[in-house]
Amino acid sequence: MKQATKISDQPASSSPHSSAVGGQPSAIGHRRSFVGHRFERYGLIVILTAFTILGLLYDFTVPVFEKPDELKHFAVIQYIQTHHQLPVVREGVYKPWDQEGTQPPLYHILAAVATSWLDLSDFQEPPRNPHYADDRSFVWRERGNNNLYLHPPGETWSTNPVVLAAHIARWLSLLAGVATVALTYFLARIIFVDGDRQPSAPDNRPSSFIIHYSLFIICLFSAALIAFIPQFLHVSSAITNDSLTVTLSAAALVVLALVIKRGGSIRDAVLLGVILGLGAITKLSMLYLWPVTGLVILYDVYRRRAWIDLLKFGAIIGGLILLLAGWWYWRNWLLYGDPTALAAHLLYRGGALDPRPTLTELWRTEIVGLELSFWAAFGAGQILLEPWLYDVLRWIKYIALAGMIIGVIRFVGSMRSTIHHQQSVDSGQPSAVNARSPSFIIHPSSFIILCLLTLWTAIVFLALLRWMQITPASWGRLLFPTLPALGILTAWGLAELGYFVASLRSHSPQPPFYGLLSLLLPSILVAMLLSLSIIAPFRYIRTAYAKTPLVDESQLALDSLIQVDWVYADALRLIGYTIDRPAIKPGEWLPVTLYWQAVRPIEPNYSAFVHVLNPAGESIAQANSYPDGGKWPTSMLTPGQVLRDTYHVFIPPDAAAPVATRLAMGIFDFDDPARAAKPAVNSAGEVIEPIVDGVPLLPRQWPKLTPAHPLVIDFGGQIRLIGYDWIYEAGIKPGTQVPITFYWETLLPPGQNLNLFIHLIDPVTQTQVAGFDGPPRFPTQYWQPRNTIIDSRTLDIPADLPTGTYELRIGWYNLDDFARLPLLDGEGDSLTLFEVDVNRDNSD
Repeated sequence: MKQATKISDQPASSSPHSSAVGGQPSAIGHRRSFVGHRFERYGLIVILTAFTILGLLYDFTVPVFEKPDELKHFAVIQYIQTHHQLPVVREGVYKPWDQEGTQPPLYHILAAVATSWLDLSDFQEPPRNPHYADDRSFVWRERGNNNLYLHPPGETWSTNPVVLAAHIARWLSLLAGVATVALTYFLARIIFVDGDRQPSAPDNRPSSFIIHYSLFIICLFSAALIAFIPQFLHVSSAITNDSLTVTLSAAALVVLALVIKRGGSIRDAVLLGVILGLGAITKLSMLYLWPVTGLVILYDVYRRRAWIDLLKFGAIIGGLILLLAGWWYWRNWLLYGDPTALAAHLLYRGGALDPRPTLTELWRTEIVGLELSFWAAFGAGQILLEPWLYDVLRWIKYIALAGMIIGVIRFVGSMRSTIHHQQSVDSGQPSAVNARSPSFIIHPSSFIILCLLTLWTAIVFLALLRWMQITPASWGRLLFPTLPALGILTAWGLAELGYFVASLRSHSPQPPFYGLLSLLLPSILVAMLLSLSIIAPFRYIRTAYAKTPLVDESQLALDSLIQVDWVYADALRLIGYTIDRPAIKPGEWLPVTLYWQAVRPIEPNYSAFVHVLNPAGESIAQANSYPDGGKWPTSMLTPGQVLRDTYHVFIPPDAAAPVATRLAMGIFDFDDPARAAKPAVNSAGEVIEPIVDGVPLLPRQWPKLTPAHPLVIDFGGQIRLIGYDWIYEAGIKPGTQVPITFYWETLLPPGQNLNLFIHLIDPVTQTQVAGFDGPPRFPTQYWQPRNTIIDSRTLDIPADLPTGTYELRIGWYNLDDFARLPLLDGEGDSLTLFEVDVNRDNSD
């Protein structure tokens, strides 16, 4: 009878560190192992140190309470620390913790203990910025007002108890983040490296030796990939329970991986019970680990045929969960009639969505925001990177997925080769050494762990989709419990893809450097994420939150300003302004910089405004803000100091153009229901209208000219008449208002404002009987070469005009000296366009 082949989880042959004879480690093997282990240890220390330094940078760059729901979480911490009990959420009763008062409280309790030496009894919600831009859109980074709260100068380094407590709560999250990175490394090591520090390599070939060290580096890459995701650094330095959730998730995955690798034990059951119990009072998403744990325990007892352990392990794990977390769920049942308190949580958020969006609708709308905020969405999610960076990051999942598929195929091939070799040995037949390239995973248990990580990722993602059908929740941080799994799967997939691509260049057995090439893709990704995580605090976060320095008036280059010297509310002086663009188009931003100076201490916080007006005085666009994009409220300005304050006014895409704009600038009280502008007083003490000339608003595309009556007439070599529209060919009755449209093209910029005269001339007396002079709607000083202008006018025919035939003459003249533009294609400085018949009996 043929004996069945048994595949063990242990290596089928000696490790690459063993000698060819007897399997005893050689001297060179010891030396290589020693060097490799030192590199491994120091590599992890470097990653953890870099993560800690970057986490502190992200902490001190973002003002307190500006990260997602920070103040709400802090309010829970403060309430626990001050009242020694958990907060209660009541319908219709506002409390600063909002819906976070229903969150499982472990993180908040730990933070309350860590800050117990500080007096937080006087904590109150800071004053809000009423112009806060609560919108995750690329345009908001240009607009400013990223700060939800008003922050006094020097707040970051303040010794105020509330500020200190906020930083301590952030550092508690950072400590959890450090643990997550370390646990991710150890989880990767369980998968790719045996317990005796030997890799999962089946033979002693040079390529296997390279695979050996590649595996150690892949373990480091797994940790580095999650450590340097900018958003993970942002969340790991925030007042939130998310960071601790990720840590407990990583810890649970480590223990589950050990159970799969070596078999479960009572100690593993105790560890899982403690971790799952703590997770159950950290965040509800940790409950999704329960079915995963049950599946692993069931697999383990089935593999070992130890069914009694299913009862023992279940009792231990369930008992510890009940002991550690049962009290909180029982409290919720008594308070809210719901052990999870989800009903109360949704009540504070306006209830569940009705109607609920379909998965198709979520995929089309919310998944984009979910992906962006997974990589980098700072502040409360509204401070984003350039769009092209997200386009690059978006491809990572596809590349890693391709590598994972290749890895599965290579693993299956490696298993078949090993089975064939073992069957040959068992049957006494000679078996050649497998020439197939060694797989990064050779043990079935390692592959099962990778499947477990994939399953965990899928469960959390599907649960998040379900949650997003109930309430808006497109936050990438809600996927972070899967980060340890994603980091390992990504590092493995990229390494497999690199090895596969390298192997395509040769049909012979792969040389050792193929193993090195397999590290190229994960190295590039780690370097890219590290660079981005270093750049982000300076390029994006600091730009969004740092106050513009105040300067003395003597430091201003007044000649570079358009000076106005207006004072508002006897408190705030506008020294002058600059317009940072010579022209603007619909759909673009117009930067306008105002130079403010407080003439005395100001108690109220005034809002400033810049309105863009059309020639009729109607508002085209506006920007309203506390000065400096919300960072310098007027109550914090130092009298005598000058603030350079830039406002970004967004011009609507449908704004009519071309027109000459004007700017209205001033201040108002946001709390005033009327929000009336405060009067402006000039240096002579006169109340004036604070309106100045703006910049030309140009069309995105100049119109194509299609006149009913084409012409080609040049005026002074500067302006060309392309034609005109005139519908009264049969004659006009006196007292009629007659429309006429001219089509102009610019040859050379006039550089000044010109008037167009339209005169109806009596040919007998050569006197003007009707007509007018006036500039076009879009002044000629803004006309540039190849501009095409459609200029519509209305000619009033006097009611007492005698019947007869008249001539319509047009021309241009300078407003300064009344000099006319000469006709280049004829004589004189006026053009007789056509004759007009005036007839009282004309029915038209």
